[in-house]
Amino acid sequence: MSWIDKINQVWQGDCLELMKEMPDKSIDLIITDPPYGILPKGKINDHFVWDNIDLIPFTQKWFNESFKKLKQDSFMFIFWSQKNLKQGFEIFNPHRLFFWGYDNLIFGGNGDFAYDYEPVFVVKKGNPKLVKGKHSCKLHFTKPQSNFKLDRLQHPTQKPLELIKHLIKLVDNTNLIMDLFMGSWTTARACMDLERNFIGAELSEKYCEIGRNRLKQQVLL
Repeated sequence: MSWIDKINQVWQGDCLELMKEMPDKSIDLIITDPPYGILPKGKINDHFVWDNIDLIPFTQKWFNESFKKLKQDSFMFIFWSQKNLKQGFEIFNPHRLFFWGYDNLIFGGNGDFAYDYEPVFVVKKGNPKLVKGKHSCKLHFTKPQSNFKLDRLQHPTQKPLELIKHLIKLVDNTNLIMDLFMGSWTTARACMDLERNFIGAELSEKYCEIGRNRLKQQVLL
């Protein structure tokens, strides 16, 4: 099966292996939410095993390979963590940074600041432009919740469906969008809703099954 056959499907596997099959300069836009190496570890948190990484070499490797796959004059939007902000700047050398804020806070303890936003790096290849208009660097979208019907929480780091749609609509001429760490396949669902093509990878069989079900739900609407 060639990489072309993996377009618009839930594909289980390593994103590095997928990218080996792909030609350079084949992707119009990358939106991805990689492991940050910050989630709890231990027996009671075995479901976070995917976040148990050696952050710097792991991130540098997938970023270098994915940057090759971007077409000239294209964007990459990378969700990242507050805790490792310095490392993110050093690896990605971003053009800009914007912030996704939300009301359902994770409060800081012992007099610390609340974790009520997540940074998103804007990486440019060449000189791409957003669609015409003024675009704020402060985005406000409610986190998915377990009691939501359309955007129900199914992954511990799941991003809002409407947030991903917003990012896609910021960029013109995005025929093929890649997400290297699909999770519960929010990017895939957003692409289907907006009639864009997508390609990406997810290692977990559990989340691939969740992703397939989410795409089936979209087809039934």
